[in-house]
Amino acid sequence: MTDIEALNESIAEKLYTQEPLAEAILSFLAKGHPEIRRELLANYDQIIARNTNTLISEAKQREADIESIP
Repeated sequence: MTDIEALNESIAEKLYTQEPLAEAILSFLAKGHPEIRRELLANYDQIIARNTNTLISEAKQREADIESIP
């Protein structure tokens, strides 16, 4: 696992635990529709990874812009 993947996983887990409704829905789905639960979690992880990667790219760009100022 790369550092970025670990960061994405950590952020996703932290955000997930802060959403009791999402946690309740996914717990309910785990009982009768585990495949839907897995798909929802995979989509959630993709969204978090995309957002995290965007934030990292923006931060790198800002850093590059600052370094290019004479």
